[in-house]
Amino acid sequence: MKSHSWCKIWTLVICLMLVCLACAGAAGEAAEDEFTIEGTTLVKYNGPGGEVTVPDGIEKLGTWAFDGARVTKVNLPETLKEIDSFCFFACYELTDITLPASLTNLEYDENGIEKSQIFAFNSSLSEIKVAEGNPNYKSIDGVLFTADGKRLLYYPDGKYNDGEYAIPEGTVELGYSPFSSANLKSISIPSTMEKLDKYDENPFTAILTLEEINVSPDNKKYYSIDGVLYKDNTLISYPASKSGTELAAEVFPEKVTNIALEAFACNRNLVTVEIPEGVEYVGWMSFCSSLSLESVTIPASVKEISAYAFDSCRTLQKVVILNPRVLLPDNSFIEEKYREINKYIIIQDSDQAVLYGYDNSTTQAYAEKWGLKFESLGPAPEEVSANTETEPECEPVDVMAEQEARWAEEYKDFEIKGNTLVKYKGSGGEVTVPYMIEVLGESAFYDSMVTKVNLPRGLKEIRSYCFWNCPELCEITLPASLRNLEYYIDATTGYVPIQAQVFSNNPKLEAINVEEGNPLYKSIDGVLFSADGKTLIYYPDGKKTDLYIIPEGTEELGYTAFSYPEISAIHLPSTLRQLHSDGGDFSGISTLKGVYVSPENQFYYSVDGVLYSRNRKSLIFYPNNREETELKPEDFQKGIINIGAFAFQQDKNLKTVELPEGIEVIDWMAFSWAKSLESVTVPASVGYISGYAFVDCHKLEKLVILNPNVNLPDDNLITENTPWVTLYGYENSTVQAYAEKHNLKFESLGPVPEE
Repeated sequence: MKSHSWCKIWTLVICLMLVCLACAGAAGEAAEDEFTIEGTTLVKYNGPGGEVTVPDGIEKLGTWAFDGARVTKVNLPETLKEIDSFCFFACYELTDITLPASLTNLEYDENGIEKSQIFAFNSSLSEIKVAEGNPNYKSIDGVLFTADGKRLLYYPDGKYNDGEYAIPEGTVELGYSPFSSANLKSISIPSTMEKLDKYDENPFTAILTLEEINVSPDNKKYYSIDGVLYKDNTLISYPASKSGTELAAEVFPEKVTNIALEAFACNRNLVTVEIPEGVEYVGWMSFCSSLSLESVTIPASVKEISAYAFDSCRTLQKVVILNPRVLLPDNSFIEEKYREINKYIIIQDSDQAVLYGYDNSTTQAYAEKWGLKFESLGPAPEEVSANTETEPECEPVDVMAEQEARWAEEYKDFEIKGNTLVKYKGSGGEVTVPYMIEVLGESAFYDSMVTKVNLPRGLKEIRSYCFWNCPELCEITLPASLRNLEYYIDATTGYVPIQAQVFSNNPKLEAINVEEGNPLYKSIDGVLFSADGKTLIYYPDGKKTDLYIIPEGTEELGYTAFSYPEISAIHLPSTLRQLHSDGGDFSGISTLKGVYVSPENQFYYSVDGVLYSRNRKSLIFYPNNREETELKPEDFQKGIINIGAFAFQQDKNLKTVELPEGIEVIDWMAFSWAKSLESVTVPASVGYISGYAFVDCHKLEKLVILNPNVNLPDDNLITENTPWVTLYGYENSTVQAYAEKHNLKFESLGPVPEE
């Protein structure tokens, strides 16, 4: 009896265990549905929030993976190795996270670009913990550091600590964007600090509550006076919430000559600023988004005011500029309003601001050029004129000429016009483009020997052929500021031509990288795409592969997306809707043997590696490295009526082509530059042969055209620069008339057959 009872009990226990396991399995499946996972990368968390456990086996958390999620605690697996930029961006309810011992990388991506703002805007996160045994990172009082304590990576936004934080002694540098919206009033910098920011810009811009910055008196790089941060002769950071509405000239140290990038950015309290005599340079975005700023006086000693210096200062009313020859780039005060194309960002600035300057000054010329309000201070005083090397009653000054003259001396390797780099003139190697450049002009680096090009953080546009034929170029990263390398807006005509071949003929360029935060572009495995992944813009020439699979989600190819890479086969996804130049999209790939298409694609299909369109019944592209030397009518798909533009362009091996009856049109440059082509027969069904159809076919000797009434263009010869060709056609045909009109060789096929 007792034995029978124990059997019942054990049976019940086992049943309960099985039920629990089943429930756990169901819960596990439900949890898996909360994640978008690709391989070992967690791409996106899709769940409702709360406490979340990332599945075992995940090695990487992708960019924006938890962006805006209502998670409160995230349990990370011991398999995790990498976390990408913006991963936990704006997780306002996140309170608890521990980085596992397995984590090796949250600083740099595979291209060496610094990751940013992984834990930005986490207002409830008071500490970032690190598991024991992690050899790369550690937490010091809840703040994330490298394991050696030399680099401060992230200060959690929710860590208040009485509003004060003293960076520990031993810290040598700050990581990229270590402070986002931290609620701090005071920061102390240790004696060991050597690098706050690699560009010497304000690293504390986002701390809107900051009132003072103090520096150890033993620090040899930085110093502070009255809570303001300096380095050498540069004002680095004026705290955003520092008390006081007026900043008089005498408050500045005498040796200050530069106002750094974003030095006064996001300031809340300053109403009036008087920059002292002796300052020579006002940096990029130095006063941007100053919420209360109404009046600024800039002394005669200031030689240059950089771009966006007063961007988004919406209360700004008065800017007095006392140097009559100050250099002003085109966007110092107001962002040029772009046409609405490619989601251009339009920055709204103060529209009530008045510029004050002397008669015939660069300030007056600038105001008139951009339609800004200007008030004259009268003729320039003699002492000012003497100091700035001008005359009291001078002619109007050419702002751009002044600027270009100075830059020509300072940047001898570059030809600069306004904010455009017209031409690089240097000897090559690693090159850094000057900070003020916003446009790289057409062919700017054409045929140069550059190996790496560092682009400025304010760059907006790259024009056609910019990096054409740079045989040694192997590394480039497009900055987050870049807004256009696809279209060129002509300010006079309004015409929008396409930017062509920006990165063509760069045989060593294996990847085109994009800085995190660019809203228009991204790099997928080194290939340049639009940010939404719908447009493949540039495939780098140096990226060699037997097969390139264009990712699902891609809908179109950009103009000259493929120039001269070494690829044997290309696979088009089901989502692809549009080729830009039909066969011209692939004709530069001299190694291409096949183009293959997903069977679900509604617009294109392929047969034996030859590409056709469904809707136009066209042969789109015959890969130019196929082995066949002869094509007969039976080699073509039945039902096609069109040989598309560039369809056989740059073919290597074909010698003889006989097109099938049923073809009606031979499109633009269809057989152009076919290297081995000797003979082509065009059937009677063809009613039109487009211009340059057989241009530069240097071995073509025989072109037989069987339609006596075929339409042939007069403006662009079908056999331009094809010297040995003879046209064969019937007597009194349009072919004979065409040959006689253009002095081409002609052989008669006799009278037109009755049928």
